[in-house]
Amino acid sequence: MWEGKSGKYFKLADVRTKVDTVSPFNKVCDLTTDPYCHGTIFRFPLRKVSSSLSNQCYDMAKIQQLFQALREEGKLLLIFLRSIESIEVHEINIDGTVSLKFSVCISKDKERIRQIRGTFMQRIEQAYKQSRYNIKDCIPMSVDFHVELNREGSLTSHHWLVVSHVGSENQSVLQQAASQHVFPWVGMALELSNLAQVGKGRVFCFLPMPPDITSPFPVHINGTFGLNDDRRTIRWQGVERKNDPAAQWNNLIVSFLLPSCYKRLLMDCITLYRLAHTDIYQCWPNVAQINASDWKNFLQPFLNVFLRESVVWTENLESSGAWIRLNEATVVPKGTELAQLIHTVLTKCELRIVQAPENVHAGIQASGFNTIYLSHSVARAAMKRFPASYTILDRNKKLKVLEYCLSDGQYGDLVGLQLIPLADNTFAQFWAHVRGARLMQTIYICSEQFPRHLFLNADSIVVSLDDQNLMRSIQKVGDSRLTQLQTLDLNTVVQLIKQRSFPSEWQSMNTAEVISPNHKEWYTTFWQWVQPHSLSYFNNDMIIPLSTPGPQGGLRVTRLSTHSPILHLTNSDQCSAELMSFISKMPVHVSQTSMHPFLDHKELYSYVKRLNPEGLVNALVLGCCGKYNQLNSISLTESEAQHVSQYLGGLSSMMFEQQRSSVLINLPIFTTVNKSGLYSVAKANECSWNSRAIILPDNCEISDENLPSNIVFLSSLIQQRSLINKLSLHMKAPTTIEFVLDTLFVMVKQGTFNPASKLDDIMVEILTLLPSWMRKWPKQMNTVTSALQTLPFLPTGAGRKSPSQLYDSGQPELVALFQGEHVFPLAPFDTDMLVQLRQCGLILSATINVLVGVVRTIGPPASSGNPQQVTLVRYNRAKAVIRYLSRFTPADVASFFQQVSNISWIPVQSNPPTMLNSAVDMYPQCIPWKGKPYVCHFVSLGSHVFVPTPATAEYPFILGSQVYVADCVLQVSKPDNILPNSSSYVSQVLAHFKEVIAHSVECKPTERLLHLIYDYLNANCLQIGVDTFKTFPPWIWLTYERAFVSPSVVAMKPNPSFPQDLSPYVYTLNDRFGVQYQPLFVRSGVGLEVVSRQIASVLGMMGTRKMTADKAWQIVMSILNWLTNNGEKPIKEFDDVKLYIPVESEEEYPVLKEISDDVVYNDNDFLEGVLARSGQEYSYTLINHRVSPRMASCLGLAALSKHLDISEETFEDVGQCEPLTVRLRNILRDYKDGLTIIKELIQNADDAEATEINICYDTRTHCEDQRSLFFPHMSETHGPALVVHNNAVFTDDDFQNITKLAGATKENKQLKIGKFGIGFCSVYHMTDVPSFVSREFLYIFDPMLKYLGDAVKNRSRPGKKLSFTHRILKHSKQMDPFRDLYDFNPSQEYKGTIFRLPFRKNPSDISSTVYDSHTVMELLGNLEKHSNEIILFLRHIKCITFSRFDNGSKCPTVLCKIEKRSLCTFPGTRTLMCNVTNANNVGTESSNTWLIATTEKQITAKYATSSVACSLKHCNGKYQVCSSEGGSFCFLPLAKTTGLPVHISSNFAVSNNRRGIWTDDGSQGVPALEAQWNVELMTSTIPEAYCLLLETLKEMHLKDQLSEYIYCALWPSTERLHEKNPWSKLVDCMYKIIALKELFYSSAISKWLTLGQSKFLSNNILSTSISQQETEKCVLFVVKQLCLPVVDLPFQYHVHLDLENVMITEANFVEIFFKSINSLSHMVDTRNAVLLKILELYTIEVGKTRQNNVSPFLKNYPCIPCTPDGTVLKKASEIIDPQSVFAKMYDNSEHMLPISMFDGNTLAKASMHALGLHKDSVPWKFIIQRATGIQYYLQIDRKKALQRVDWILQSIKKNITSNPEGLSDESKSLATIPFLPVKSKPNEYPLQWCGEGHDLGCGKELVLSGAEVKEVTVQRNELLSGSQVKILKLKFKNESETLPDNVIDLLQIKREPLCNDVVAHFKCLTQLVEKDKR
Repeated sequence: MWEGKSGKYFKLADVRTKVDTVSPFNKVCDLTTDPYCHGTIFRFPLRKVSSSLSNQCYDMAKIQQLFQALREEGKLLLIFLRSIESIEVHEINIDGTVSLKFSVCISKDKERIRQIRGTFMQRIEQAYKQSRYNIKDCIPMSVDFHVELNREGSLTSHHWLVVSHVGSENQSVLQQAASQHVFPWVGMALELSNLAQVGKGRVFCFLPMPPDITSPFPVHINGTFGLNDDRRTIRWQGVERKNDPAAQWNNLIVSFLLPSCYKRLLMDCITLYRLAHTDIYQCWPNVAQINASDWKNFLQPFLNVFLRESVVWTENLESSGAWIRLNEATVVPKGTELAQLIHTVLTKCELRIVQAPENVHAGIQASGFNTIYLSHSVARAAMKRFPASYTILDRNKKLKVLEYCLSDGQYGDLVGLQLIPLADNTFAQFWAHVRGARLMQTIYICSEQFPRHLFLNADSIVVSLDDQNLMRSIQKVGDSRLTQLQTLDLNTVVQLIKQRSFPSEWQSMNTAEVISPNHKEWYTTFWQWVQPHSLSYFNNDMIIPLSTPGPQGGLRVTRLSTHSPILHLTNSDQCSAELMSFISKMPVHVSQTSMHPFLDHKELYSYVKRLNPEGLVNALVLGCCGKYNQLNSISLTESEAQHVSQYLGGLSSMMFEQQRSSVLINLPIFTTVNKSGLYSVAKANECSWNSRAIILPDNCEISDENLPSNIVFLSSLIQQRSLINKLSLHMKAPTTIEFVLDTLFVMVKQGTFNPASKLDDIMVEILTLLPSWMRKWPKQMNTVTSALQTLPFLPTGAGRKSPSQLYDSGQPELVALFQGEHVFPLAPFDTDMLVQLRQCGLILSATINVLVGVVRTIGPPASSGNPQQVTLVRYNRAKAVIRYLSRFTPADVASFFQQVSNISWIPVQSNPPTMLNSAVDMYPQCIPWKGKPYVCHFVSLGSHVFVPTPATAEYPFILGSQVYVADCVLQVSKPDNILPNSSSYVSQVLAHFKEVIAHSVECKPTERLLHLIYDYLNANCLQIGVDTFKTFPPWIWLTYERAFVSPSVVAMKPNPSFPQDLSPYVYTLNDRFGVQYQPLFVRSGVGLEVVSRQIASVLGMMGTRKMTADKAWQIVMSILNWLTNNGEKPIKEFDDVKLYIPVESEEEYPVLKEISDDVVYNDNDFLEGVLARSGQEYSYTLINHRVSPRMASCLGLAALSKHLDISEETFEDVGQCEPLTVRLRNILRDYKDGLTIIKELIQNADDAEATEINICYDTRTHCEDQRSLFFPHMSETHGPALVVHNNAVFTDDDFQNITKLAGATKENKQLKIGKFGIGFCSVYHMTDVPSFVSREFLYIFDPMLKYLGDAVKNRSRPGKKLSFTHRILKHSKQMDPFRDLYDFNPSQEYKGTIFRLPFRKNPSDISSTVYDSHTVMELLGNLEKHSNEIILFLRHIKCITFSRFDNGSKCPTVLCKIEKRSLCTFPGTRTLMCNVTNANNVGTESSNTWLIATTEKQITAKYATSSVACSLKHCNGKYQVCSSEGGSFCFLPLAKTTGLPVHISSNFAVSNNRRGIWTDDGSQGVPALEAQWNVELMTSTIPEAYCLLLETLKEMHLKDQLSEYIYCALWPSTERLHEKNPWSKLVDCMYKIIALKELFYSSAISKWLTLGQSKFLSNNILSTSISQQETEKCVLFVVKQLCLPVVDLPFQYHVHLDLENVMITEANFVEIFFKSINSLSHMVDTRNAVLLKILELYTIEVGKTRQNNVSPFLKNYPCIPCTPDGTVLKKASEIIDPQSVFAKMYDNSEHMLPISMFDGNTLAKASMHALGLHKDSVPWKFIIQRATGIQYYLQIDRKKALQRVDWILQSIKKNITSNPEGLSDESKSLATIPFLPVKSKPNEYPLQWCGEGHDLGCGKELVLSGAEVKEVTVQRNELLSGSQVKILKLKFKNESETLPDNVIDLLQIKREPLCNDVVAHFKCLTQLVEKDKR
């Protein structure tokens, strides 16, 4: 009895014999042999089912979780325990074996630790005995020990320092301890072995409290804390716990116990363990964290006791340091970075510097201790006491010290420091400023205005540093005037320069030489500095550098003086080398900007001479000093002389006073042609004939080198003549034309031109000059060209001939025609001179007779018709003749062919034509070409020859195999009169067509060729016999079949009652092809429509498989439905057509059999099986199940039951079941065959975290001896198989899950690719018996139990699992198929997984698919094709291989290898660039680079991961972004594409067959959870990853890693989505994110912008209803040039963004454009294109708002371009219509006409007229301006000026007509403008002529000559008054044209002379008569 108690105890001695009672304790201790247990054992049987105590049940998994938690806390378990030294966790297995799972123990010095712990505990016990808990004296313990953890063989060690205190002097602590019955016990622990990971410490109550209970200390804390009821948290005082004893106790621990313990811990670390100061500082408490916690009362007590010790670290000079007290330290202030150099200097000054981290500073400040902080004044004072601390430093370090000393701005405190950095690298001491100090006592501070290099030899008194910041600080010192430092001013600088830079010995020298490099460089500095200052400061100083070096190679300098003969050459001076050489020989100094670019000053030319003619002469005058004859002795070259004479020719007359003339006449600068040497004017006068020299004419353009050597000439330029004339030298010379006609041409005719080699050169030059001479001397050129026609100067192969004897070699037709004959001029007249030679009589064309002569020359007489071989030259000439005939009339051509009819001269084309109109239309290579053997052959014209014409140019393609084809097209308008009729070749075309058909298999004819043949035959079908095509092979071409068919299987259109397409058995031609050639096809027997017989006969043709099974079934069922009217009526009768019907077959393709009595339909499925087992044989064939019984009945078939005479009651079905094979077959319907199998296996491998997968096509055959196999029937599966290996092993769960048919084994694993556990079943497409090995197991699945047979006892689980390492299989060959595969060894556990899938040899109940070698290679092809997509987003697999293992091979041969390698990652993001390579065994390798961006985060308790990838192409060192057809992935590719330009992968909820993601159409109300999850992904991680990808591409673009990157190329668009739901949600979310990021790129300003920073162009800018031409590019280019932040965003993306506030409208653009139009002159074409669009808009949109946008700008801004280069713009109202009469008054150069682009645009022209373009009238000021300019134009071009007068008069006439209301006063001024031509004096006119010497006159002073008006007699007025008045001379193009009266009146021209003028004229006449009489 239990006596009411719930338990019982026993003595071990009483129960040790009761095995059942003590057996649970076995393996812990043997209680059956030892009645005493040395320890304590607790046993807790696990609750298996819920009870009244608890519903919590425990199993081993939960126990493992408990142990795991214990393991995680392992290293902390022992540190504060008082006696326990080890903890172990063991597991006793079912078989009784014991294994250690985990242990933690103190591993070293256990005895020492026991002793320390024991002593500590003894002292506590003694104190307890004495005073209970009231322990006043602190009992400390400090111990370090190692804790070793053993996690299933993995050992780790942890070194701990633990300090514990028990007791306190504080009475409050003691009282509370006594009342709480608790020891005042605290401890601290620090892990010495892991100081780098010091962080937040844990809280202990001897054992660690839960991990979420942390302290603000960096060490672990232990104490006898008061805990809350859950014993998981510490109890603290609060509003409701102010008097809580436990909370008060905790506060006392924190305030009085922990501070001293913490101090002891840190002091032990410092003194005993000598930790580094950085580690100690890490262990200091964090003030901020403590103050923000419940532990805040700890801080002040701790700091009070701790900071009194030596606890701060100072470094000494030996790179070591020491711990000191805070009152001994000089602390560097918080946030101050004290340089190591300053630290070292101050340390030498005996300052004990302390630099501490932020937490230490916080502690020092919180302590309130008096602390000395380091300041600049403290540092300077220390350095003054110890100057050696810094004076021994090098210069750079001293500068750092100086910078530190200056940084606080206390400059007076610098006195006494030797830190002034002088330019000579020494340092001076700072002294206090003393007034009146001498100059050299002052130290000057250089500046940018007065740099150091401005002063030579002054480095000891100036300060100059490269460090500009330090210099600015020193300048502030100088500005303060507290020391001897002084800033420089201009006067001081000038004084220093003169003292320091110019040596005293220079005082007596005019020039000096500078040797020192520093001195040379000084001049550059000086001249740069002196720019803003006056040169007068340095008058007469040696500061002008010269271009020639000194004797020692140094820099020569001269004085700055107005008397120095100095020439200065600037970079802009046009000084040739010859002129420079001349100057160097003259008595002048030269200074050049090119050598001394610094020599530039506004006052420079007050002292030196410019390089110009006047400056040169003036310098020579100064240099000669009156001794001018010395110039004659100077030796010059001819080139120098020529350049100098040209240069000095521009001297003005003012320069020829005595001194300058004396210089000029003594310069030897004139050259001769026939004599050597140079002459001055004086010398030329002495040596010339008659003291005069002969000179060539000014305008003689003939080169000197081409002149005859037997004539002597003097040469001179125009400038030379000017110079000579000014020096009173006069010469004369013949004109150029006289020289050519009278001298050169005479020598050529006489043959006396010498040397003869120069004749070609001079004649080429003369011909080249003819055009310019024609303009200069038009009247004389007729003589020249006439002389050239007969001048024998042209070289030929037969001597020199005149132009009138030769043909034009610039005409290729003539060159080809006369190839090989000497009838063309040779070089150098054969190309460039042809234009001139044509003017000189060159023959330009050939006549018919000439062509006949050519043919007779090249062609042999006509023979029997066979081709005759000729030379290539003759062949080409014959082709040229045919081409040349196109120039003649048909009559001439007919005449020609008649004359050459007996000659064999037609060139045979030896090769078929290669293309016709396009590259794809070719003459089939396999069809014969009749002319092929006859290269370079002639034939005579006849029926066997075809000569193409433009109309028959394509006939060679349809005749080439039957006739010879001429190798040229005869371009003649009426070929039928000359050549055979084109319709006469019908028989040849038909024969050629047969050739095409016969060769159509080996080379498919092009459609173009067939159309040519059909076109010809169709056009001539009436000439073709009706029976012609009956003997023809199939000749009707079907484009879509790419083959010929017979007319019997073709009809023009379908049967109206049967529209189904019956191809490839019966075809219809009811398309354009059939209509086009219907006459031909109908004549050849093609029916107008498909007849019933043809439809029915198709069933009999289905035996030849020409289509897919699905298509075949569609046709069969359609015909049967048509025959039976969908099973509603009996079959139609066909007497001569046999009907066929599909019967049951294992094949997918329909198998048809002729309808007969033994063909029946199945009306009861069960009957077939019964009959098979009945033991009797029945003769019948079942029709296919697709044919319904109703249809079968209509077809006259009998039912199976009727055929066998079996009724329905014979059998009865009961029960329900679904065989496994059926289930598998149903699963296979959802999973595609082929690559899907591989993808599912890859999926499983990636889920298993495999890194590689290998696929092997194993063609080997293994053991077929059933006796050697464990499962005998498996021998059938040891043949070819697909083997798939990965390097991951199966877990126990994997083994269990793979045996589940559809167990959703991964549904709670978000990052697993597989979701439904049924994907593995896809392997049954390939095999009936899959198997695999992993670890030590072999698994075989046999759903049909065909191979395992009786070995399977539980037939509901058709498969077997074997441990292949078992000895029972040692001698079996069961594992042979796995041998030699991927290191598999059946004798040991396999570290990987190998699937083996034997190929199905015959259709089975699972699948009818049979795999063979061809199918496997197709699988390989698909794998290679989709390699990028398959491996791209896999998380673990990096390599996929495909191999082949053949019989006899030792190992597999790799056929394909796919690898993914990471190229780089992008810091701060989960973005990587990877490379996917695909290499095969034939050496071909493809590589693709991908950029992948990934984001991951938690969403609604699920983990989401999304990746977005784009393709990159590497080219020329950069990457190019490639847009691709985006796919959707769930790590592996899904079947559907998205329409996005990138690939997207995420852990989507996908459909069961993984073909797409789960979507919701809204029909079910609340979306399914799967659909909701996908929407969550679309709106969170996917757009984030997408934008991350775009941002990464942006960064690559900024780093110039991308080429041709279009920023929006990868943006999504809703329009392109293949499915809107749910992808449109992604697009919407994407653009919300894009709008906020800098992802808009403006190429105009080359910046990345956000949406708000960007501007966009409206899509209708300048668009019109008439012109839809794209203008966006022009508009965009304009705004780019204006640097507007315009983003070129295609309009397809506008719909996704809110662009209202950032859009540039048409009105905005027009305003911007016109206001900036003048800045667009560099882009004229674009600007003009935009202007044209604006002008078009103005016309089209008249009266509309859009016109108002442009009208004000067109009217008020000059915008119409008037010059070809577009630089001149004018308003429309300022220019003239080019088509108006007024336009003739202007040249294009006068910018008064719009350019042709605008004038030729109708709409633009209309707009310009509306805007004021002048057409019918112009302002009178335009005409007045034109008239005023006639005087000027007359001097330039007389002929053109007189033509312009004519147009001005017509314009006046037009303007008067257009203004009938009257003339303005302005127009009347025309009468006073002299623009009308005055008639010159007639020949033999006896009297003086008033107009003599006048070219123009005004209307008021002119009288009509008589030709201007009809009423005035010709010459009447000049005879009446020619000596007294000027006569108007006008010459009109039309003789009937006259000057209108209104024009005469406006110009006030007199119609008749005044009476007084006639009288005066008469007097002159009488005086002449009287004179003659005398």
